[in-house]
Amino acid sequence: ELMRPAFGAAALDGYIATAIDVYNQRFTQWQQRGQVPFKAEVRRLMADAAAKVFLGIDDPKEGAMLDEATADAWLAPQAVFKRTRWSRSWQRAMRGYDTLWNALLPRVAAKRAGDGKDLFSWMARTTGHEQTSATGQPWLDDAALVRVLISSMMAAFDTTSSGIANMAWLLAKYPQWQD
Repeated sequence: ELMRPAFGAAALDGYIATAIDVYNQRFTQWQQRGQVPFKAEVRRLMADAAAKVFLGIDDPKEGAMLDEATADAWLAPQAVFKRTRWSRSWQRAMRGYDTLWNALLPRVAAKRAGDGKDLFSWMARTTGHEQTSATGQPWLDDAALVRVLISSMMAAFDTTSSGIANMAWLLAKYPQWQD
């Protein structure tokens, strides 16, 4: 219930319009270049669209940094050892998560006070910050909001770009499917 506005029609329309703008700019660049490494370019396209749609970030360098942090954090479930001392992938995952945490938590108040149309802004404004539970605490405090946002980013990470790249590969391998 608290998150409904972040996933309502107005918000979704805004996310789609934002993503389409990012896609159109990138498709134009691809046409100008003529040939592109498809999987890498789709991955980058999805990362740029996610930075804009999820976080409202226009700066490509900042978007790339947060995308890399998300990719690193994604290593956590795959790490065999869940101890920093023994696992480099766990160390990298924890650094990625810390990077996301430290970049996002300080932005909550500004996102809540602003009128941004990105997912983070919608979530910050609609988490029941003014509403309290029976204990008198906000339904979703700032730390919980950031955890939910990071989880959403992790869930979306790489799935769309992998799906698109695999679909393109299958269509190239089986051209009869294109009809």
